[in-house]
Amino acid sequence: MKKLRHLALTTMLCITIPAVNFGQIAPDLKSAADFAVLAGTGISFAAPMNEINDLDIGLYPGFLSSITGLENLTLNNGQVLAADQDPGNVLPQAKIDLRNAYLFAAASTVPAPATVSGNQGGSTLAPGIYKSTSTLSVDGTPLTLDAGGNENAVWIFQIASGLTTTVGGDIVLAGGAKANNVYWQVGSSATIGNDTDFKGNILALVSITMNTGSTLDGRALARNGAVTFAGGSTMNKPEESATVSGDLLITKTADPQTFSALNDQVDYDIVVENIGSVAVDNITVDDDLTSSSWLIASLDPGSSNTFTTSYNITAADLQNGFVANIATAEAVDILVSAYEVVTKEGLLITKVATPKKYSVIGQLIAYDIVLENNGGTTLENITVSDDLTGDDWIISLAPGQSQILQTSYSILEADMINGSVENIAIAVVGGMSISDTELVLLEEDPPAVPVSRWALFLTIGLISIFMIIFYRRL
Repeated sequence: MKKLRHLALTTMLCITIPAVNFGQIAPDLKSAADFAVLAGTGISFAAPMNEINDLDIGLYPGFLSSITGLENLTLNNGQVLAADQDPGNVLPQAKIDLRNAYLFAAASTVPAPATVSGNQGGSTLAPGIYKSTSTLSVDGTPLTLDAGGNENAVWIFQIASGLTTTVGGDIVLAGGAKANNVYWQVGSSATIGNDTDFKGNILALVSITMNTGSTLDGRALARNGAVTFAGGSTMNKPEESATVSGDLLITKTADPQTFSALNDQVDYDIVVENIGSVAVDNITVDDDLTSSSWLIASLDPGSSNTFTTSYNITAADLQNGFVANIATAEAVDILVSAYEVVTKEGLLITKVATPKKYSVIGQLIAYDIVLENNGGTTLENITVSDDLTGDDWIISLAPGQSQILQTSYSILEADMINGSVENIAIAVVGGMSISDTELVLLEEDPPAVPVSRWALFLTIGLISIFMIIFYRRL
């Protein structure tokens, strides 16, 4: 009889939601980590007074004149830099490092991303990668990020469209979680709501808005657009994990840093260095992109080994606009990793819809079309067209410059019947044409909670009823 009871209890305990592995590699902000705010077109501060602590403010390729309202800012232990006020010429590299971290965060797949959608307020999430195919929000109640006692735990949120919070939609860190290990990769723009207490590094393709009274322990890094402070906001340098003294250091560099055509060859140098005080034996070195592996029998303190490998650009790489790969070095109780991002040279185009689903006739879909010049020469007379809205533009972009074009579309009865709206943005310059396609889907009437959860709750309910009847009979 006791065995039957034990079996029933074991059955109940085994019905759990799978835990998320948190062994992923964090995006490396490199020089962009020196900035609380980094933007492309403008930065503005409205009254009442805002405060930024222990990090810099940077605008590139925008000029100092596009940073407005500095009289409404208290900047403690930081400096203001712009394209025309950059004595150390640090901004171009910082923007490259931001772009690469953004691309790596968007492409991360280890561990496999868990799908999330809608409002995450009231949820508790373990470390891992969380992917939203549309917008994501934290509304009304806090989202808790629980590290489970591992202060090196990492969260990467991959958000296809916009990120928003509302009053009460705070980010709460638990179990030793650190703000510096939280990354929000936002496919369009982010808005941190009034009086929201937010945590982590926001990496947005377009723009970031800090609404009145909001607080951010982290960074507001906008690749192409503006960062706007509505007033009374505070930003603090995010708390970091304690420095871990490892015995190995791995670095990875690519030559060249850009590609332009099919089968272009990219060469990689992978350097493994022993930074400890004793020899490390049997070090396995792997490169995930080229599937190359090496074995270091022993590496003395202060010594290093360099490995080389190469990769040829594919059609998929040309479409994606970048290649990211990871190198790892592993020995007993030691695992270190480094990644490198190589991007497509020349004109890049990205199109983002907000929202990515529609439900009624007349609903407005807003589109951001982002053009970036990732080459070394000015591109004149770029013709940009949107096939769905019929809008056309002619622009020019200097090296490193980007421009955001905006358009919108109102849902028709035919779109409700078709179930989707697809449109293409095309840019033509010098006889070269590039495009990006965006698909917006009809939103079906979902249950109040996902079907998988209904199934879980139903199963638990049925087993609970079974146990009640079972025990009564005993």
